[in-house]
Amino acid sequence: MTLRVVTSSLNVDVSLGNHLRDRDRDELCTDSGGCTDGGLCTLAPCGNIITMDLTLPIVKDASSVSLVEQAYQTLRRSIVRCDFQPDERLRVDELSRQFGLSSSPLREALNRLAQHGLVRALDNRGFRVAPISIEGISDLTRVRLLIELEALRDALIHGSEEWEGSVVAAAHGLMAIEKHFGTGPLLLDEKWSDRHRSFHMAIYSGCSSPILKVMVESLFDQAERYRRFSARFRKSQRSKGSEHQRILNAVVSRDSETSLELVEGHIRSTERRVVEGLLAKQKSGE
Repeated sequence: MTLRVVTSSLNVDVSLGNHLRDRDRDELCTDSGGCTDGGLCTLAPCGNIITMDLTLPIVKDASSVSLVEQAYQTLRRSIVRCDFQPDERLRVDELSRQFGLSSSPLREALNRLAQHGLVRALDNRGFRVAPISIEGISDLTRVRLLIELEALRDALIHGSEEWEGSVVAAAHGLMAIEKHFGTGPLLLDEKWSDRHRSFHMAIYSGCSSPILKVMVESLFDQAERYRRFSARFRKSQRSKGSEHQRILNAVVSRDSETSLELVEGHIRSTERRVVEGLLAKQKSGE
């Protein structure tokens, strides 16, 4: 399996179990999944696209850029928290009325979301929210382990004292809010979700590779949508406080082996919980 990242000057193929290698910009992928749009790979057999186009954008005036960013962040947040159902049609005119944004920045935002795996762009047929499936979370987990563990290794080597401080601060914010919760579904609480994301992103922020950090954020958002969607159907709830404390201790101690082991377990546990929820949904017939 190969993950294709398109940048302004090179394509970076990340092959599972293999090394990173550069290829010419115009070379087309030969993966069995096939290619569309100038070589971007559709990797997953379930139809999920796990490609990230990191090509530098054309510079526009500040007002235009801010509107696109506003549209992107608004739609990203709504999709991640499952305000839209998997595979739901996203009509630009309806989104314009709902969010009070014009069609042009909305289209640019939707295309950007498609590059980050949260939306599917259909040839001449608009956009749909990305599907959710057991095959999808399995594929996403494989790629998360590849990318996030590499970013963590790099952060543990290159992270500064200021980075350590930011990780501790983010962990404090997360654990403070966890103390106020019982056994309810934390994933459905907005404040907890924001602090949870901030903690994990703080850990990876010490990574010296900008491309890896962008990929980590994109993959985390996809996983967050799976977590939120499945949490509504799970019977048992997962207490993450002790997991986060152990991860924090290992990271600030620069214990690479323990940090990697804990984060891998954290990611795999998410996959198991999501699958549990999706199977429960299937049994319930919802």
